[in-house]
Amino acid sequence: MNAVRPVSTGAVRTSGAPGSRELRVFIICCAIIILHALVNAFVALEPGAARSDHLLAALVPVAAAGLAAVLYRRLRAGLRASVLAGHRHRRRDQG
Repeated sequence: MNAVRPVSTGAVRTSGAPGSRELRVFIICCAIIILHALVNAFVALEPGAARSDHLLAALVPVAAAGLAAVLYRRLRAGLRASVLAGHRHRRRDQG
């Protein structure tokens, strides 16, 4: 009996490592998040607010996005998906 095998197009990777395009897109997104946090905390200030008042508000997202960008390549596929889903839900809640 001849079994029919699906033809592989090579689009599916078997390894758990992120592709170079996926990694570049994630790092660019993290850079945009960091830039937004810095502009929001230090450039676009409310009248009467000091830059030192926003130091912690800037450091937390900058540290989180920086850490995610550095560790993204080492994460397993499920954790990478969770990190991406977390970024997407945070943006929806804020907007």
